[in-house]
Amino acid sequence: MELIYSTRASGFEAGKRYRNPDYFDRPERGVDSVVVEGDYPRIVEAYEALNVPVSAKDPQSQAKAQDEEENASDDERDALAAEYEERTGKKAGRMKADTLREKLDELNEE
Repeated sequence: MELIYSTRASGFEAGKRYRNPDYFDRPERGVDSVVVEGDYPRIVEAYEALNVPVSAKDPQSQAKAQDEEENASDDERDALAAEYEERTGKKAGRMKADTLREKLDELNEE
């Protein structure tokens, strides 16, 4: 099992296990690998002492990458909405990008 130590409050990946590093007191059993987001050398040292592979990530760079991905998604959604509205004469409203893509694909098939 991969265990991720993080203080983030959102952006969790399904199927992954997370722990708040501020509450770390000892390594958990059954862990195959560990990801530590932030500067927590005590956690890194504890798992490395058990020969568990540890990777450390800078949470600020990860948050920035996530923001950039969300902004790119927003830009794509806006472009799809504009195309949908132009082709149908209807407002896209709050349709998600996936829905807009499906509607535009249906229009292409006609």
